[in-house]
Amino acid sequence: MDAGKVDLLLILGGNPLYDAPHDFDFTSKLKRVPTAIHLSPYYDETSVYCHWHVSESHYLETWSDARAYDGTATIIQPSSRRSITRVQPMTWWPPSVTSRLARLRCRARLLDGSFRSP
Repeated sequence: MDAGKVDLLLILGGNPLYDAPHDFDFTSKLKRVPTAIHLSPYYDETSVYCHWHVSESHYLETWSDARAYDGTATIIQPSSRRSITRVQPMTWWPPSVTSRLARLRCRARLLDGSFRSP
C-alpha cells in the first residue's frame, strides 16, 4: 500500500484503523489506495476512510443452517426484521431466496454426509 501498488482494497469485517498498532499508521496507507471497500455490519473508523461501506447483514437477520452437539441438523430462521433505513445493495436478498438457499445448503450437507454425527 505504501508503494502504491494496491488499486483495490476489500476489507471483510474487522476495524483495522482501530485495531492496527499506532506506529503502523494504517490511516495514511489506506488514503493511498484509489478504491477501498469495507464490508461490515457497523459503520466505524475504517468505514469513514473507505470509499464504499457495504453493510453486512447481522447474524440475526439471515437464514442459515446448524448442527447440534448430538448431530441433529436444523435450519436457522431470521429472528429479527431488517431495518428499512439500512441500505444493503450487495448483501440483501429477499427472504424467499435466502430461505431457499438455506434449505438447499442443508439438504446438500445431509446428502454428502457433512452433517453426520462425529
